[in-house]
Formats: sequence, structure tokens, C-alpha cells
Amino acid sequence: DLGGASDDDGESLARLQARRDALLAQLAALERQQPRGSGLSLAAYQGRRESLVAALEPIYSALDERASTATRSSSATGA
Repeated sequence: DLGGASDDDGESLARLQARRDALLAQLAALERQQPRGSGLSLAAYQGRRESLVAALEPIYSALDERASTATRSSSATGA
């Protein structure tokens, strides 16, 4: 399950970061297996790459939202 990420599900920052890191590792491994002689078809490569990138997008969105919320909070408190 590649699953998305949202603040609504109460996902912890550490869990979001771990999911991001795991997906990036999968993407890096896929990039090393590019269709050149690996037995991986171009269509399979492109499909898997698209699904990994799509799974990363909501995670980065949630991480960005958390960062901007933390920045707003620290600005409001003068920290």
C-alpha cells in the first residue's frame, strides 16, 4: 500500500518522514533498474514510477503543511 498522507488522520511527523524515506528508497531502486537490460518493461517502469511519485505528493504536502504551521506558530509566539 503506497497510501496518501493527510493531517486529518493524525499521522505523526516521524511516520510521515519514514514513509517518505521508504518511498524515495523504492524510487531510487527503480531508477537503478531502468528498462535498459533489467528485464523491466518500459510500461512497467513508467507505471511504477508514476505510482511512487503520486504516493510521495501527499506526503510532501502534509510535511509542508506541518512546517508552515510550525513557522506560523513560532512567529505568533515570538520564538
